[in-house]
Amino acid sequence: MVCPSCGRRIPRKSQYCLHCGASAAAFKSAVENGDGSPVRTCILCGAPLPEDSTADVCERCLSGQTPLHPTEPEPELLPAFGQSAPDDPATAKRHLPILKWLLFIFILLAVVAATLFFLRSYNTGDSADPASSTVHTTALSEDEQYAVSCAQEMVTSAAYDPGSVHFRKSDLSVQFDGSVYTVTQTFDRRVASGESVTQPYKAVLSFNSGAGSGYKPLSLKVGDDVLYDYRATQ
Repeated sequence: MVCPSCGRRIPRKSQYCLHCGASAAAFKSAVENGDGSPVRTCILCGAPLPEDSTADVCERCLSGQTPLHPTEPEPELLPAFGQSAPDDPATAKRHLPILKWLLFIFILLAVVAATLFFLRSYNTGDSADPASSTVHTTALSEDEQYAVSCAQEMVTSAAYDPGSVHFRKSDLSVQFDGSVYTVTQTFDRRVASGESVTQPYKAVLSFNSGAGSGYKPLSLKVGDDVLYDYRATQ
């Protein structure tokens, strides 16, 4: 059926035109005879059909002479909100090396951070170790410092495990009576049973002629045990 107002095709028995909005009154006046009887029309072009015609299409439409309205293209559907078109293979290949480099940089930074953290923790642990084998004798004279190193050598050489000896600097004491040096200090060591013990030592020694010229061990006491005392035989 064709709208007599705009000439576009509309469904049969329509109450109004979908395109121009013409009401059903216009359709009725166009398809009724003067006496009010209905007039049959062509279902394609809307032209009146002869009263003796049994077909629903006029002869012009059957012969192809009536131009039909071209079908209007349907509007292109817009993509859903937030939906993006997939990347083409070329774009995906360009993005892949960038992702690899970003991953490599992230792993490298993580390794560097872990290494720095480990080194910092290791250095902090060494500086906080109370059983340090290094004796800080900045307040001592050169002769006193040499006496301390000689006393520690006496203790280390007499230990069961020399590598396990660690001297503590907190209670270091050096005395000199004019001829001999007396050094007392606390140290840690490992004994034959494998146990680690902490004991004080007292070392008495004398220099041969001066600092750095050698020394003579006189006595060594560890805890309550006197390891040797050469002064008693002199």
